[in-house]
Amino acid sequence: MLPTAIVCYLLVTMALGAWSSRFVKSSGAFMLAGKQLPLYLSASALFATWFGSETIFEFIPIPVPHHLTALAVSIMGMIIGSNLYPRPPDNILS
Repeated sequence: MLPTAIVCYLLVTMALGAWSSRFVKSSGAFMLAGKQLPLYLSASALFATWFGSETIFEFIPIPVPHHLTALAVSIMGMIIGSNLYPRPPDNILS
């Protein structure tokens, strides 16, 4: 029963991804949802992502000190977040 449910879930997820990929023009548009999301929805998505990653890091079977978990989540957030904002021009001080 469980393997069947997992396979069905994966098939539905892949079909939904294939269908929705027709509407996405670039990876930037995908990450920012075409810049059409209101602030409260963007903040909710950010919190859900943080909460999910923290849950995964927090409940791994290997005991990891809490400060290392926070460091790993912070580094991942900086890596992902740095791609969301444009870089300033090189001649900004000129």
